[in-house]
Amino acid sequence: MTSPFAALEEPTAAELNRAVQKIVARGKRVTNSATTTTEIGVLRLDNVSLKQGYLYLIFSGTLLVDGSTNDNNVGARLRMSTSGAAGTGSTQIAQSNYDQDVQTASEAISPLMASYTPAADETGSFLISAAAFIGAPTVQMLGSATAPIELFVMNMGIDPGDTGVDI
Repeated sequence: MTSPFAALEEPTAAELNRAVQKIVARGKRVTNSATTTTEIGVLRLDNVSLKQGYLYLIFSGTLLVDGSTNDNNVGARLRMSTSGAAGTGSTQIAQSNYDQDVQTASEAISPLMASYTPAADETGSFLISAAAFIGAPTVQMLGSATAPIELFVMNMGIDPGDTGVDI
C-alpha cells in the first residue's frame, strides 16, 4: 500500500483521519437467534484490536426483534468487554427497544450505536443481544439474507476529545 502523502509532507489531522478511517471488524448473521425470556447473545465480535487515543464507532444495522405477548417491552443491547469474550453480563454501551402492542408483529428497532476511546491499547469483544425489558415475553432477534443482523467496529481516527458544549 502506498502512502497518500508526498515525501516530507506533513498531513493535516483531517487527512490523517481520512487515511485511517476503516472498518476494523464486522459480523453478519443471516439466521434467527434462539428465544429467551431474559437476554441472550446473538452476534459477537472477538479479538478486536483497539489502539490508544483513537475513536471507535461500534454500530449495528437495523435490527428486527419479535416478542411473544402483547404489551411488553423488547429490544436489543450492545455490550463490550476488554477482558475476554463479551457476554450478557458485560458492560452495556447501548440499548434500543420498543413496546410491543401486537403479539404477531415483529418490529424494526433503531440501530445500536456507541463510541469508545481506549486509554491504552486493548483487545475488545462486542456483543449484540436480544432482551425482554418489561414483562416476560419470549423474545427473538430475526435474521435473514435480506435482513441480516450486522455488527461493525469502525476506527474513526484520532479522538479529538469531547468538544461539545452542554447547554
